[in-house]
Amino acid sequence: MYRFFTDDQWSITINGQTGEFFEVWNHKYEEEWKKYTLSKKEAIEVAKEIYQKLGYKEGEYQLIKMIPFTEKGDMEKEGYQFDARFYKKYDDLYNGYECVSISFFVKDKQLNYYRVENDKFDNNPVEITKEEAIEIATKEDREVENKEIISTEAELRIEKMNGNAYARLHNTEEYYKPMTTTEVPIEEQVYYQTEERIRRVWVVSFNYGEEPGTDVVTRYAKGTYSYFVDATTGEIIGVTTCFYLICNNLW
Repeated sequence: MYRFFTDDQWSITINGQTGEFFEVWNHKYEEEWKKYTLSKKEAIEVAKEIYQKLGYKEGEYQLIKMIPFTEKGDMEKEGYQFDARFYKKYDDLYNGYECVSISFFVKDKQLNYYRVENDKFDNNPVEITKEEAIEIATKEDREVENKEIISTEAELRIEKMNGNAYARLHNTEEYYKPMTTTEVPIEEQVYYQTEERIRRVWVVSFNYGEEPGTDVVTRYAKGTYSYFVDATTGEIIGVTTCFYLICNNLW
């Protein structure tokens, strides 16, 4: 990434590989701006107004997330700053990697930042059933984990590949070490690089039963797990340690 700074406290970032625009930031800020607030409902209309002023057509992207910032009160109701996320939609699914992000302060509707992520989706077909995906994920999980699975959920999503499933399967202790201990040197952490492809997957999330005496850090790191099962090939193309269908809720 290349970042350029202007004399009037703005910065512009360009993707160094593609030459495409990535983001623009407004570095001006005054503490008194926190005095000005809007309801979430009002802020949605402001976000849509800015979105259209930036040249996007209605329906080109869908407003999926609206994140308020507030000093007090209910974050679900009001804020002095809002971050809006607009995603590309494919059928009934959203690609969070094709995203327009708009952050603004309520005071004078001042732009905080504007970012464009443009990672294309393979738009692969669904040929694996939900039941098959759960079976595939369960078989893989039992190679590593012996704790009882007390609940299972599965849902179609659009997700990016990662190498964490391979790391967990083949280097289990090293995989979990940075999550359960402090100050693990970077050279001792395990990473596997994959293609940066974005696919339609079944996200299969497992919630494990607690073992007596488990400390809170271990319970947080190892209490749940989610697999990304490719909806076309049935391959496991990624994972995350959280109960993903809850921790990555869209709205």
